[in-house]
Amino acid sequence: MNTSPDSIRRWYAPVIAVGLLIAAGIFYERIDAERFQQTEKISIVNRLSTVRARMEGVINNNLLSIIGLNAEISLNPEITQDTFSRHASIILSQTTEIRNIAAARDMVITHMYPMKGNEKALGLDYRKNKQQRTAALKAKEIGGIFVAGPVNLVQGGRGFIARAPIFEFARDKSHNRGRFWGLISTVIDVDKLYAASGLSDVHRDIEISIRGQDSMGAQGEVFFGRPGLFEEAPVLLDVSLPHGSWQLAATPRGGWTHEAPNAVAIRSAGVILLLLIIWLSYYREKQRKEKELVENALRKSEERYSILFNEMLDGFALHEMIFDDNGDPCNYRFIEANPAFEKITGLQRNKIIGKTVLEILPELEEHWIKDYGKVVQNGKPIHFENYLQELDKHFEVIAFRPREGQFAVSFTDVTERRK
Repeated sequence: MNTSPDSIRRWYAPVIAVGLLIAAGIFYERIDAERFQQTEKISIVNRLSTVRARMEGVINNNLLSIIGLNAEISLNPEITQDTFSRHASIILSQTTEIRNIAAARDMVITHMYPMKGNEKALGLDYRKNKQQRTAALKAKEIGGIFVAGPVNLVQGGRGFIARAPIFEFARDKSHNRGRFWGLISTVIDVDKLYAASGLSDVHRDIEISIRGQDSMGAQGEVFFGRPGLFEEAPVLLDVSLPHGSWQLAATPRGGWTHEAPNAVAIRSAGVILLLLIIWLSYYREKQRKEKELVENALRKSEERYSILFNEMLDGFALHEMIFDDNGDPCNYRFIEANPAFEKITGLQRNKIIGKTVLEILPELEEHWIKDYGKVVQNGKPIHFENYLQELDKHFEVIAFRPREGQFAVSFTDVTERRK
């Protein structure tokens, strides 16, 4: 195997080209993947924003509905069940996600609507119920609406409980509010809230989880979806609540796409270009070797020809044909002669190259040149003897056409033999 420096250097360009191609392919694939992932993430953000907006709209609409009833109880602390039911029925007729509305005077549920199916909740003391005590006291503490849950309801099922403190109307203008009356609470049905927000769509191609039990945001427990989703680099959006928040997380169902759809096409194009570079490099090297073989053969042939040309005993001269207007040979110009030619004829090579035969040997007649030229022009070698008076020598001559437009003669001095 040829491992010479020149041979190694010849592979520099292909190796560098392959390296650059691989680097470019990896870079472009990474950029394409990042662009696709960014597009995918934007799509998830947009779709999750829609879910958040719908969820906040449903929650706020349900919470605002109880503000009027809160004011009514504040003005009428001795409200009866009938009056409470009349006001609550109007609210429930306008909202579909609320399961029931309750009022807890002195932290004990005393009023309920609808009554049917919720009888078990009457008499519930928030201060004694471990599951609901903390949230109830939280609503009293913050003095505003506080959303707890989802929780298991006493009357069955699960729901979010929004509680707001009720303060009696302050008769004394020196006080902003009167005595603490109790709490008003509304139960928002979990399944209806999820459905209204679009979370229950089984055909959805994104996966969503929610955390923030009891409005605790990112610090709260997961109450919807898979807890592990929060560990998979999801899109995160907060759902604003009156006091606190929930946190939504979403990823494409099945996880993020780490490989862009165009990756196969990019790699295929890279492989094709790589194979093309390898083939071109191989073809170029093959041509170089073939050229080198031809050049070596030609050089050796020239060396053999040079030895034969310079060492042969017979004289040899090569001429270039000169044609007249009719296309007939009319003269020959010397283009090469060997040392034996100089020795036999006494004509120096450097003085005849480039000159015509008639300039060197004027005793040759022009018709002789033409006649023999035509014979040679036919492609058949001719053999004859000739006497050159100027040299007083007899020559045995072989004339032939080595290639188109050339005329070669090989001659031997036979003067002594003739004598």
